[in-house]
Amino acid sequence: MSIVRYVGLSKTKRRKVKTGFDEEVEPDEQYIIEKDEVRELGVVLPEDVDTDEELDWVAVRKATDQDILQAEMNQNQADEALPKAQKKADKRSLPMNLIGSEYSFQKSQLKFYFKAPHRVDFRGLVKALAHEFSTRIELEQVGPREAASILGGPRSLWSGAVLQAVSIRSGTRADGACGKTGNIRLAR
Repeated sequence: MSIVRYVGLSKTKRRKVKTGFDEEVEPDEQYIIEKDEVRELGVVLPEDVDTDEELDWVAVRKATDQDILQAEMNQNQADEALPKAQKKADKRSLPMNLIGSEYSFQKSQLKFYFKAPHRVDFRGLVKALAHEFSTRIELEQVGPREAASILGGPRSLWSGAVLQAVSIRSGTRADGACGKTGNIRLAR
């Protein structure tokens, strides 16, 4: 019997994955998962999944130290690509702010996350980036909550510790990294 678990692929994406193994999969273990011959490194999340639907992603094997090192090197290269891509967007006068990037495990795709006040026609930018980095390029517009997750990790949302406080008579108004605002009572 296969076990189905949630696997975190990136800072914003989660996938339902059929492990294909009979043994129990522990949270925080890293696995190589595959869909349509595209492989990714994923971290098992602590949530169980009950589903009867057909799953596209399958866990191939547990990640080795070599796999983890490869994923880190891929992320370093993706981080280096970010300012180059922003420069190309600025050159085209596109109203977008690139906030994150990541390579797929096999480096067959480079994905950029961006914020923008409205829809952006970035077809010319995609062509230029594909030529620059010699790989498939994907651009994804994200909202404030996803942007907060990309910029500061999953704990920097409203419930996290990154708050900008402004004093108000009865307490403090705090703006979370996700853009939500709330009142906090101060202990006296």
